[in-house]
Amino acid sequence: MMRKVFILLGALALAGCQDDGFDRQKGDPPVSQLRQDRTACEAEGGTFRRGGIFATYMCFTTLPDAGQSCQQGADCAGECLVTDTGRQCQSVTPMFGCYGYVEDDGEEVEICVD
Repeated sequence: MMRKVFILLGALALAGCQDDGFDRQKGDPPVSQLRQDRTACEAEGGTFRRGGIFATYMCFTTLPDAGQSCQQGADCAGECLVTDTGRQCQSVTPMFGCYGYVEDDGEEVEICVD
């Protein structure tokens, strides 16, 4: 009987060590919330990973007009980016770092997003 108890306790202990696929850090929401968010993100075709200056988990999605040529902000689902080769619609959202984009009135602006 004691052997069965020890086997059961060992199995329960190992079940608690299963990899949930998350690189847990201080301040993260509970794993149950992360699983729910990841499922919703992936159902929409996104990739659930860390991003931004605080490296929080978020959903990265490819925009429908990714890489298309644009003249102003209203031409894109995301931002109309200023690149070395011209203007093109943002590929993925959210987007971090410093970049140039075109506002709806055609004015070019630079911004840094963390």
